[in-house]
Amino acid sequence: MRVMRALSKSITVVLPTLLLLAASVAMPPGAMANGDGWSRMNSGTTKDLNCIWGTSSSAVFAAGEGGTLLRYDGNGWQSLISGTSAGINGMWGISPTDFIVVGGNGTIRRYTHGGSYAMAGGTAENLTAVWGSAMDDVFAVGDGGTILYYNGSAWSAMESGTTANLNCVWGSSPQSVFAAGDGGVVLRYDGNAWLPMISGVAEDIHDMWGFSAREIVAVGDGATVIKCETVWTPMISPGIPFFYGVWGTSGSDIFVVGGENQTGDGLIWYYDGSKWWQPMDLDDKDWLFDIWGSDSGDVFAVGENGTILHYQRQPAAPTGTPEATHTAVPTASTTSVVPVATATPTRTVIGTPTPTPTATQAPPAGGGVSSSTWTAIAIGIVFLLAVAALAGWGILKWRAEAAPSVVEEQQAEAAPAVAEVEETEAEPVVAREEQAEASAEIVTEVAVGASLAGRLSRAWHWLVDKSKALGRWIKLTVQRSWGKIGKVFKRGAEE
Repeated sequence: MRVMRALSKSITVVLPTLLLLAASVAMPPGAMANGDGWSRMNSGTTKDLNCIWGTSSSAVFAAGEGGTLLRYDGNGWQSLISGTSAGINGMWGISPTDFIVVGGNGTIRRYTHGGSYAMAGGTAENLTAVWGSAMDDVFAVGDGGTILYYNGSAWSAMESGTTANLNCVWGSSPQSVFAAGDGGVVLRYDGNAWLPMISGVAEDIHDMWGFSAREIVAVGDGATVIKCETVWTPMISPGIPFFYGVWGTSGSDIFVVGGENQTGDGLIWYYDGSKWWQPMDLDDKDWLFDIWGSDSGDVFAVGENGTILHYQRQPAAPTGTPEATHTAVPTASTTSVVPVATATPTRTVIGTPTPTPTATQAPPAGGGVSSSTWTAIAIGIVFLLAVAALAGWGILKWRAEAAPSVVEEQQAEAAPAVAEVEETEAEPVVAREEQAEASAEIVTEVAVGASLAGRLSRAWHWLVDKSKALGRWIKLTVQRSWGKIGKVFKRGAEE
C-alpha cells in the first residue's frame, strides 16, 4: 500500500508539471518575449523626442524638445528645419507633405508640399496633442482644458467644461472624438458639444488610441490602463510604471511605452488580448514617451535623449523609393523644409553592435522552426511521457494487487498438507518436508513479486528524472533556437 500511495503522489505531481512545461515552451508570436526584433536607431540628436507619427514604414516623423523635427525615409533619420524653437508635443496629418504639429506657448505649424508656416491658434497655452478626421476637421488640446478646432480656414476655441490639463485626443469620426488628461478627466465630443465621461480613475492620463468608437484604450500614471467599449473600465495592468504612449492594431495587439519610477528604466509592454508581458527591458534609463507603427510588425518608439527604437517582426526587402523633397517658393510666412546634412545613421541592436544594414531579406522558406512547431513537438513528447507513466503505473498496480492473491493461493494449496501433518503422526518427517517445500514455494513467489515491484519502482523514478531533464532540455533548446534563428536572419539582412 505504501508503494501505491507513493505512486499516486508522484503521478499527481509529475503530470501537472509536464503539462505546465508544455505551456511554458509555447512562445508568443514573433518571439518578442526575448526582445528579438527591437533595435536602437541613430536619431542624430540628444534632444528629448515627445511624439512620433507617420503614414508608412518609409515616411515616419519624430519631434520634440527645442523644435526638433526628424524624418525617417526607410534608410535613416534626417533632421528637418521645423521653423520653431518651441518644444513639439504632438503631430498628425494626412500625408508626408501635409501634417500639423503643436507644442509649447500655443505653437501650431502646418507642413505642406515641402514648406511650413505658423498657424494662429489664439492661445498661449501649452498644446499637447492633435488629431483630425480630415484637414478641415482637426482638434488640438492642451493645458487648462484648452481645446481648439480647425475647420480648414481658421482655428477657434471650444468649450471643454474643464480646467484640467488635457494631454491627448483621438477620434473615430467627426462625431466621436475623445480627449483625456490630468486627474483621470475624459471628455467626448458628439459633434455638438464636449461632454464629461466617468473614467473610473484619478491618475493622470497621458495618451489614448482606438480601433473604433467602441474600442479605445487610454494609459497614464501608476500603470493606469482603461478601455472604453460603451463605458470606461480598468484593464489589468503590470506593476506600477508610468505609461506615456499607446498604439496598436486591435484589442489583442497593443503596445504601451513609459518608464519605471522605482528603477528609472524605460519600458515597453505588450498586450496580446489575454495578458501583459514585457518584450523589451530597457537598461539605459531613457524613458519612452510615444509609440507608432505602420503595422504590428513595424513599430517605432521615441523618448528621452533622442532615443528611437524600432521593432521589425518579419524583415522584408524595402519596396518603393523615398519620396522626393520639394522646395517651396519662399514667402514671408513660409520656411522651406530642408534636410540637414548628417552622418550616415546606423542601427544597433541593444547590447550588440552591428554594421549598417544595406538590405533586408525575408526569412528563407523552411529556414527555421516556428514556435507552433516547437510547441507541437513539446506537447507530443509530454503526451508520450504521460502515456508511459500511466502504463508503468498500471503494470505496477496490477503486479502489486496480484502478488497477495498468489500468496493466498499458495497458502490455500498448502493448507491440506499442513492439516494432514498435524493430524497424522505416522509420517512426521515426510509431513515436515512437504510443509517446508510448500513454504519455500510461497517465499519464492513473494520474492519474485517483490523483486519485480522493486524494478518497476526504480524504473518509474528513472522515468520521472529523465522526464524532468528532457523538459529542461526542450525549454533551453527552444530558447536558444530562437536566438540563433534571429541571428541568422540578421546576418542575412547584413549580407
